[in-house]
Amino acid sequence: MRVVHFKPYFLDLETTGLNPLENRIVAIGLTAFGRDVSVLLCRDENEELDSLRHLNEKFWNISAQIPRTMPLLVGYNIGFDLGFIAGRLAVLVKKFNESKKLLRFAGLLREIPRVDLMHVISRYWLNNRYIKMKQVCQALGMDYDDCDGSDIPELATEGNWDAIINHLVADLERTKELYAILKDQGLIVHNLKVRYNLMDAEVVVE
Repeated sequence: MRVVHFKPYFLDLETTGLNPLENRIVAIGLTAFGRDVSVLLCRDENEELDSLRHLNEKFWNISAQIPRTMPLLVGYNIGFDLGFIAGRLAVLVKKFNESKKLLRFAGLLREIPRVDLMHVISRYWLNNRYIKMKQVCQALGMDYDDCDGSDIPELATEGNWDAIINHLVADLERTKELYAILKDQGLIVHNLKVRYNLMDAEVVVE
């Protein structure tokens, strides 16, 4: 039996809205188990483009680990994050006349296997009902006293970058905690087996 080993990378964005053609990224967070959260702050579009360049390089390096270790993108509603990045890449590459090679980053992110914790919780716990991360965390008794994602646009306008960073870091730590619970239940492995046709493989996740 073949063995597939996944190493999770936890990704989250903070944005000024829901439409990447009109709104922008203000912070990007990335972490893995045993590592501190790396935060890329995007106070303007120049910093946003620099952050996406950095993230692009990071993930091309991560993908080079295949086939020894398969990277696994993990987030809560991570489809939103990947779509937002793709939209912003299109806008920024055009606006700043950036090399079109950067556009390939959107495709790379879609090729990396991923687990959307919102989907897993909705499917396996709630019979396909949608639930916000804040509601899940509060129901499980997890701390959620910092600001909400809906507060980010106002915080960015005010220039309150510390509050944005604190919320992003806290959200990623909560994401890791939810992942650990779902992993212990065997639901991360089952989700990967079904999604990526691995029922005949031994799936190992960190």
